[in-house]
Formats: sequence, C-alpha cells, structure tokens
Amino acid sequence: MNIRKGSKVLVVLCVLAVQPIQSHAQDGAQAVPHTFEQLKIEAREGSSFAYRNVMTFVGNHSGHRGARLMLARLQLLRDLPDEALDTLVPLLNAGAKRSHPDWQPWFWAGTARLAMGEIDAARDYLEVALSKNSAQADVWVQLAVLEQEVSNHAGALQYLSIANQLAPNTGEIHLNRAYSYEHSGEYEEALKAYQRFVVSSVGENSSVLKPLVLRRISTLASFKLR
Repeated sequence: MNIRKGSKVLVVLCVLAVQPIQSHAQDGAQAVPHTFEQLKIEAREGSSFAYRNVMTFVGNHSGHRGARLMLARLQLLRDLPDEALDTLVPLLNAGAKRSHPDWQPWFWAGTARLAMGEIDAARDYLEVALSKNSAQADVWVQLAVLEQEVSNHAGALQYLSIANQLAPNTGEIHLNRAYSYEHSGEYEEALKAYQRFVVSSVGENSSVLKPLVLRRISTLASFKLR
C-alpha cells in the first residue's frame, strides 16, 4: 500500500494543511483587518464560501499580500496550480530583489510548479525562498518532496534532517522521513518514523492520514517479524 499517490497529493500532504500565512504590517493598511481575519477563519474551517469570498476580497484589494497568499493556497488545494501562479505574480514581482525578505510567494510558486511536475522550475523557486529565509522548515520539507519526486531519497533525508532540527517532532517531517526510508529499503527506520508521526500533530489532515499510516505500520511490523 502506498500512502501517497501522485505529486499533487504529496504537495498537499506536506505543506498545505500546516503552512500558516504570516502577516506583514502592510496588510492591515490595505483592508479592514477583521474582514481579512474572517476570511482566515472561513478558510481554516473549510467553509464552502471561503474560495469565492477570498476571490472577491482579492478583486477588491489587489495589493493585499495575505489575501493573495491565501487565494494561492486555496487554488492549490483545488488543484489549480496555473491559477495559483497567476495569483502570485504581483507578489513575486514585488519581492524580486534578493534583499527582499518575503519568502512565502516563492515557496508557494515552487509548490505550484511541483504540482505541475515542473521539477527544475520548482527547484529554482524553492531555492530563492531558501535564500530569503533558511530558517523555515517548510521550505526544507518541500525541497525534500522534490527530491522524492525524482527518487533521490538520500537527498530528501538530508533536507528532512535539517527541517527536523528547525521544527522537531513535526508530523509531516516524520511522514516524509518514513516514506523515504521505506523506499530506501530501511524498513526499521521507516517503522519508527511512521510511529513518530502517529503521536505527533499534522493539522487538519491527521484524521484522514493516521488510519492509513496505522495500516502501514501493521504491514511493516509483520514484514519485520518474518
């Protein structure tokens, strides 16, 4: 049994459920703050109106960074990476200078390119995100995901080791380590990593993923006993 099927599921699994949208001071100056706060609550709760409302909000406040990031995230969740990239263009243009600290547009653009199967372009965007902020575990995790897509599990495990130093006991890190260990034939390490995932938190997808992981643990444990 394979827990993940395809790069798009893999991208959503690794980042979309756990990646917060960090606020910049400029956001509050361009829209009524509590209105954007309500949008965040809707998106977090999975409201059926969230996508439409965020689209409307961005249409009325095109310069609002937080809303654009939220819209790109929702577009990726809807398997619309092309539209997510279009949404991110103004933010990418604004942050094009290497000295600009905003790493998130580059992270999400890399995530979109990865969902489209464009490995080299995804790597370029993620490396820019890393150059802007190397202390974000999410960027290292997504680089690991990229290496998994090209079956470079040794490289993925190196990136995940760095991510684990930055954000210990994080669910998506354990799950990806288990995935790479298993595909490297290191079944005992994979079993340990799956077990760590079960007792950690991975956000809104945990109720769906944990039963799958528990079945995988059972399979690996049986294999180990043979």
